[in-house]
Amino acid sequence: GKSSELNWLSIVREVKKAIAAKKAGYNQKNHIYITVNGKRYRVRTDCSGYVGACLTVYGIKGVSEIDSRWLANSSNSTLTKAGFRHMGWSGWNKLKEGDILARDGHTEIFAYNKNGHHYVYNCGSSKSCNNPNPTISGHDSYTDVWRNTNGGGAEVSASISSSSASPSGEEKVGFITRDHKIKIEA
Repeated sequence: GKSSELNWLSIVREVKKAIAAKKAGYNQKNHIYITVNGKRYRVRTDCSGYVGACLTVYGIKGVSEIDSRWLANSSNSTLTKAGFRHMGWSGWNKLKEGDILARDGHTEIFAYNKNGHHYVYNCGSSKSCNNPNPTISGHDSYTDVWRNTNGGGAEVSASISSSSASPSGEEKVGFITRDHKIKIEA
C-alpha cells in the first residue's frame, strides 16, 4: 500500500505531527482521526496509542489493540517479522533515532540525546501529545528496545486481533482500556 512509500522515521515524525495538530491532549479513552500519506486512521491519544498508530501506518495489520506490555516482550514475533530487532536496554547512549522503547506501563520512540536530556517522540502527557516535536523523556530506563532494520513499510499481520479495519476500510488504532482489557469496536 501507500504506507510503504514512507520509511519508519518519516512515519514516526508524521504521525507525531498529525496527533499534535489535533491538540487533543492525553486521554486513554479518547480517539481522534488523523491523516497520514493520504490515509485516515483512528488513534487513541496515549503512549501506546501513538506507537500503535506508527506501526499501523508502517503497514503492520492488527496492532490497534497493543499496550506497552505487548511491546515489552522479547519474543514478539509480529515486530520481528516486520523487520524490528529486539534488544535489551543498554542505556540512552546506545539508542538510535526511531528505536521503540518499552516497559510494562509506558512506551515511546527515541529521538536524540542533547545537553544531558533524552528526547523522545511520545504521547505520554497532554504537553507531549500536543507538541509536534520530540520532548524530554520523563523516564530513566526501559526493559525493551525495538530497532527497525529495514526502513521501508511492512506487510505483516499481527495475531492479536481478527480484524483491524472497519467496514469503511479505516484502520482502527489503540483500543486498550485503562485496565488493559482489549476492546474491539466493529
